[in-house]
Amino acid sequence: PFGSVTAQIGSYDYARVQLDVNQPVASQRAFLRFNTAWENLETYVDKVKGDLLVMNPNLTGKVTDNSTLNLDYQWYRRNETPQALMRQSILIPLNGFSYFGHYAINDRRYNATSVFDYKNTDLETLTADYVVRHGKDWNTRVVYDWDKSMQKMKQTGRGDVTILLPASF
Repeated sequence: PFGSVTAQIGSYDYARVQLDVNQPVASQRAFLRFNTAWENLETYVDKVKGDLLVMNPNLTGKVTDNSTLNLDYQWYRRNETPQALMRQSILIPLNGFSYFGHYAINDRRYNATSVFDYKNTDLETLTADYVVRHGKDWNTRVVYDWDKSMQKMKQTGRGDVTILLPASF
């Protein structure tokens, strides 16, 4: 059994808090672990506000002397207003192909998105796994996995710089 709380702060109003608890629930038969973290996002980038939150409870139960059931759930949420690190890039159309790369403004803090843009991400995962030990070198394992992913996004302020070169180039 253990428990811990961690807090971090840093430059550009960075903050993160994490909780991790591991505890036997029923005398060597059931065990619970809960881990969660909250963090604010890239506040060094212009206009960006947002955070992420992760929760991960895990329950392990000893069903018989030779079998174990493990239930693991994870929920991840990330909200960005506006979406971070959308920087203007240079697009150079050439004969037969286009060169795309290099940022037009070489400043990591610059963000081309509108303050009205957003990106919200929600992910969930549930895994159940049952293991039966038949001997020293042989196990049977049955796994069920369920995943859900949802993303909502509005992106209007992003743009690229196009440079048209003379045909002689």
